[in-house]
Amino acid sequence: MDLLNLMEKRHSVRAYSNKKVSQEMIDRIVKAGVLAPTACNFQPVKIVVIESDKSLEKLSSAA
Repeated sequence: MDLLNLMEKRHSVRAYSNKKVSQEMIDRIVKAGVLAPTACNFQPVKIVVIESDKSLEKLSSAA
């Protein structure tokens, strides 16, 4: 798939399921985030993976 096709097929997700994300998929997403370019290589991004329901509830209430 070339970039133009990828851009045409993208969409926003506004509804989420309770299905757990596999560890393999989490690893792929984190790797993509680590490899993504940043302006002037400033790297102002922090990636946080929350796996426990309790921690997710805490984050949800804080947001």
